Amino acid sequence: MFIRFGMVILTACVLLQPVQAQEEEGKKNKGNDQEETRQDSINDRLYFGGSMWARFSSFETRVEVSPQLGYHVSERLDAGVGGKYMYYYYNSELPGTGRYSSHIFGGSVFTSYTVIQNMNKILPFDLNGRVVAHLEYEALSMPNKLDFTNERSGSRFWSHNYFVGGGLRQQLGKRAFISFLLLYNLNEKAYSPYRNNPMIRISFGF
Repeated sequence: MFIRFGMVILTACVLLQPVQAQEEEGKKNKGNDQEETRQDSINDRLYFGGSMWARFSSFETRVEVSPQLGYHVSERLDAGVGGKYMYYYYNSELPGTGRYSSHIFGGSVFTSYTVIQNMNKILPFDLNGRVVAHLEYEALSMPNKLDFTNERSGSRFWSHNYFVGGGLRQQLGKRAFISFLLLYNLNEKAYSPYRNNPMIRISFGF
């Protein structure tokens, strides 16, 4: 009797081993699928972009490169960080000016909120655009010679800019978009590298 009962238990264990292995494999595959879904979700929320701008003339050269890395926090809210490099060359025959060049660099943090998600519901034609509000803080390292007050010591100083504004974000495909923003600098100074306040910014993302 004992031998028969042992044989039954042994046979059951042998038969259940493939089933248990299949369950463990299924759990493993499910975990991998969840991990891949989570990774895909993060990749879908991340976007890269920025802007480039240049101006050339006989007495002035200005070049600006501003890459950005953003994240879709929600359907309406975006946040991100950016970098900036600006090259400035000026050549003037006016007394006391002459030639000089400068390198400006720094970074920023920003957030954008979609006020109107679909302009098609408002306009009588298809636009497929969004109206966004934009906030941004930017810190730039600038050469001391650009501060004409001559009140600073050292070779460089930090310029702090606070931008508020908004504009239109137009979809160019499933992920790509172009933004037209009108931004006002709340901390405009005489040494600001931006000539206009408010200023128009055109940037891309994908």
